[in-house]
Amino acid sequence: MTGSLLTGYAQALLSNQLGQAEFYVTMKLDPSSQHGTDMISVFGGIFFAGGFIGTLFTAWTSEVWGRLRGFQIAAFSHVVGAVIQTASMNQAMFTVSRFLCGFATGQTSAAMVAYYSEISLPKTRGLNTGLHALLIELGAVAASWIGVGCFYSTIGTFGWRFPVSLSVLIGLIFLVVSFFLPESPRWLVRYGKLDEAYIILQNLHRAATSHDETIAAREFEQIKLQSEADAVEVAKHGRWKALFVQAAYRKRLLIGFGVVCFTQSCGFLVIYNYGVMLYSSLGLSTAEALMSTSGWISWTGVCILIGNVTVDRMGRRLSLIIGFIGLAISLAIFTACLKYFLDTQDNKYAVPAVTFLYITALPFGACLDNNQFTVVSEIFPNHLRTLASCLCISGLYLMQTLWLNVAPTAMNTISWKFYLVFIILSFCGAIHVYFFLPETKNVPLEELDALFGHEIAIRLEDVHLESPQQVEVKGSKLAVHEECGRSL
Repeated sequence: MTGSLLTGYAQALLSNQLGQAEFYVTMKLDPSSQHGTDMISVFGGIFFAGGFIGTLFTAWTSEVWGRLRGFQIAAFSHVVGAVIQTASMNQAMFTVSRFLCGFATGQTSAAMVAYYSEISLPKTRGLNTGLHALLIELGAVAASWIGVGCFYSTIGTFGWRFPVSLSVLIGLIFLVVSFFLPESPRWLVRYGKLDEAYIILQNLHRAATSHDETIAAREFEQIKLQSEADAVEVAKHGRWKALFVQAAYRKRLLIGFGVVCFTQSCGFLVIYNYGVMLYSSLGLSTAEALMSTSGWISWTGVCILIGNVTVDRMGRRLSLIIGFIGLAISLAIFTACLKYFLDTQDNKYAVPAVTFLYITALPFGACLDNNQFTVVSEIFPNHLRTLASCLCISGLYLMQTLWLNVAPTAMNTISWKFYLVFIILSFCGAIHVYFFLPETKNVPLEELDALFGHEIAIRLEDVHLESPQQVEVKGSKLAVHEECGRSL
């Protein structure tokens, strides 16, 4: 959870730094000049370029060395980057530090999603995976309000350096905590560590207050049998080749990548990262813009919490469709208000513009942000989950790199017309989900292949426990050690 918190905190830092006058003095930047605009684009874009590379890097480390080792590499990368950023004295140092911090958050964004999914029970998987989005938002809330408080600092560069220095502490906490987390039982089974996997499964079911002591044993057998079937396929095709060559997997990759890319192309990220600039364009002072941005991010966190509570009831499809359409409508009204305010400078248009900016947080937070992570962690089989989900989430950083690089220039040149692109893409996202994404709620991870026409090893209901120490699988008996779970 600390990794998700770190991701959100690191992502939100730039927005507050751009509201600190001392930041521009240290970096020797004039924000009104073309060079200043270009460098702001670089600072925003390089972070997410690093994140894109980080998602691909963790696809390898988390698969070869395990989920927890991937977390530790990410935490160390962030600590190094945050230390450099805290001490930055020029544009070059700051740019390098932004890349390293982005590289770290790319790893946490991708690896945490697969981890949450693999340690969750089917009935709460949407809630647990959605915690990733919620904790990212809580990290952003913390960064935003700390930035507001630091805005009033009169101690030189303290106002923009102190919030960054706190991320060093969060990174160190994440590094320490990672040594006490349980490894993914599905990863352990895949690499033959059956004893440890079974013990972890038992503990996870006990933590979920499951009264049926046989469920962990049955799920263990299902995971083991599916892992054996997956191993045959990996030996035949390899992971990368299977993902791109086999039509069933390629389709899922395109579905997941599309969900992430459309979610990141609905304008929310531009508001999120350049909120201070946006509110300033509506006539607010710097202090008011910082307060409005922080309030908006806090409200988004509440919306994500609402989505986490409802996602396992509503399902992924309906939530995503409502989210895309709702966001397109609210963003369209905001864009109209922004246009008329810029034309007339009449505050009667500024108030509804700010109001509908806040309204955009509801469909995004309650319907889109949490579900994008849930979907990409669910729709792939165990042996491809880390690789495929990392590739899908790389789309998040790819889109962020694109939009955050062009946003400052677009906001200064074509102004309100820039948001028309996001309105159109939001409707396209709803169409993508409606035609291609099946409903996945309450389905065990080992059975999701069936939704895409792929053969599965066994369904959970076909695994029957005859005694505390014996599992019957479609007529054949497999003994399971009561304590360590080793197949005999």
